[in-house]
Amino acid sequence: MLSAQKPGKIRQLLKNLKRDDSVNLGRRLLNHALGNGRKITDIPQENISRELVRMKLATLDDLLAEIGLGNAMSVVVARNLLNEPESNTEENTTRKLPIKGADGVLITFAKCCRPVPGDPIIAHISPGKGLVIHHESCRNIRGYEKEPEKFMAVEWDSDIDTDFIAEIKVDMFNHQGALANLTAAINDANSSIQSMNTEEKDGRVYCAFIRLTAKDRIQLANIMRKIRIMPDVLRVSRNRN
Repeated sequence: MLSAQKPGKIRQLLKNLKRDDSVNLGRRLLNHALGNGRKITDIPQENISRELVRMKLATLDDLLAEIGLGNAMSVVVARNLLNEPESNTEENTTRKLPIKGADGVLITFAKCCRPVPGDPIIAHISPGKGLVIHHESCRNIRGYEKEPEKFMAVEWDSDIDTDFIAEIKVDMFNHQGALANLTAAINDANSSIQSMNTEEKDGRVYCAFIRLTAKDRIQLANIMRKIRIMPDVLRVSRNRN
């Protein structure tokens, strides 16, 4: 088991990335920090030149590499490139992130296992993508302990105020109104359905694959518990790859 990283350690590990990987990661981080669909190619050259002078760097790639290596905060560089006031950056940098110690690092959550707060998690260090967060039992990262240079232990922040997408599978009898009752039960549990696909198993039973919102593992468990006691439901499980 990899030990969880303390705040600040994440960027140290990213410094092992090669130059090209650092530039690619820095570009993604900066494009993300610019916001509103803007990219570095939309920034006037004079703004870029001014930022290079401020940071005592020669080229844009040097700047992107510094961001990718964690030596420069993407939100600070974005503020300077956009000529935004200090207060806007302060608002961005103090915003709570789901993962401890990941400020200024691009984070994505793996769609193969869709982890939610409370799940045991591990991060794959992906050049150009930053940290990709997987459920610890995800089949796609099986045997990660043998490649410690590609993975790192991370922890959820204790104060997360956002919804995550989870996926569940419901086996149920094909009775009239059963699907409507299932939808109502999910809504009553303060969750929103993002997508639903059904697959007939035989003439009497079908499977519903549902992507829904959950704030954490506790809420997801409560949703599944409400579904499990419905009269037409045979089985509820979480799709976790």
